[in-house]
Amino acid sequence: MWLASIILVLSVVTSVSGWGAGQTTIQHRLVTPGSISGRVTLDDTNGPARFAAVSIQPVEPSSSVADAAKQKDGDPGILTVSRIVRTTVDGSFLISHVAPGTYYVMVDADPYLSAAGLLTREQLDHPTKKIADLMARLLVPVVVMSGRNSTADVRLHRGGSLSGTVRFDDGAPFEASVRLFRMEDKGVWKEFHAHLSGGNASVDDLGRFRFVGLPEGSYRVSATLSVDEEFMSRRRTTIEGWMSRSLYSLQIYSPNTTREKDAKIYQLSDGQDEEGVQIEVPLGKLHSLAGSLVEKASGRPINAGHVSVLFADDGKELMSTDVSAEDDAFHLAFVPEGSYTLRVTNARDADRIEVLNPSGAVPPSNTKEKTLQSFGQTTQSITVTTDVQGLLIAVPSSNHTDAAAVVSPGADSLP
Repeated sequence: MWLASIILVLSVVTSVSGWGAGQTTIQHRLVTPGSISGRVTLDDTNGPARFAAVSIQPVEPSSSVADAAKQKDGDPGILTVSRIVRTTVDGSFLISHVAPGTYYVMVDADPYLSAAGLLTREQLDHPTKKIADLMARLLVPVVVMSGRNSTADVRLHRGGSLSGTVRFDDGAPFEASVRLFRMEDKGVWKEFHAHLSGGNASVDDLGRFRFVGLPEGSYRVSATLSVDEEFMSRRRTTIEGWMSRSLYSLQIYSPNTTREKDAKIYQLSDGQDEEGVQIEVPLGKLHSLAGSLVEKASGRPINAGHVSVLFADDGKELMSTDVSAEDDAFHLAFVPEGSYTLRVTNARDADRIEVLNPSGAVPPSNTKEKTLQSFGQTTQSITVTTDVQGLLIAVPSSNHTDAAAVVSPGADSLP
């Protein structure tokens, strides 16, 4: 239940003089919640917005709302929405049991602009002129009074779109995860989600994708090429547990580059539909890279560590992976042709024990690891033009020996 039908407000009163000085009494005041009703209309057709998601955001956030916004993904500006109602077939909606106060009514529906995707809590509290104009376009303020219904009608404005295909360089479609990036203030690129549901664009079996509800601005798109490890627990036809973790991944930016700086920029005007966006995965120029870590002084193998692939010219990370416990080697399957710096961190000798989890749990086991000896960091230059196997990276010794336990995800330390 959103709120109780009757809200009980407790007022604390302390006597400071006269009889009963210093005594505290509690006064009870009953507050009847109100409600908000209205209709959502599509600006381009004047028709009803059917089954659109309607939510409210307090104009003056409570401390709990503000704290939740600060904790959400480490971003102090994320709007938090705790309750959503859907419009009916005629576009009408009713939000009941609303505490008295002043709210913004927000509506989320494809392919229209969504305040939840475009505005942050910080922007609502401290809007610039540009943001104030956007708020006036997307938000409807409403005052809720005790025991009364307030009306708020909303018009949705159609956003722009980016659509296209993801294919391998041999023409085969690729059902990839496609991500969207938008240029924010001061030229900073951030991943962008236009709606409450967030997430990446779905790609069909023909490799087609489409982002909708986009405001005017500059955009980049990328497809993710990844190697994942998946665990599933199934009982007959019921999936009881599922977990996936990425071993490593590579972003392919439109049209066919692995470098963000070389990605094509799509400039959308208000309501513009940009079609024909192409992302091509250049399989013919991707190579495998595998090798092992050895101690520089003795040449003996090291069975754990983290290996990152950095662009040689600017030091930005392309991808990374861990030394595998299966064969004490690192494996990267999709390294583009080019010059790189390999960086080794957290190199260590590790003692591992595989422990079974309870029946039906995912993953089915976890690794208990204890670090026996730690090593220093190192870098090594490499130019990739073909597959590279059996690469050895010499890691300097370190005087530091860490006997503390290092635990893999979901694992316990060794005794």
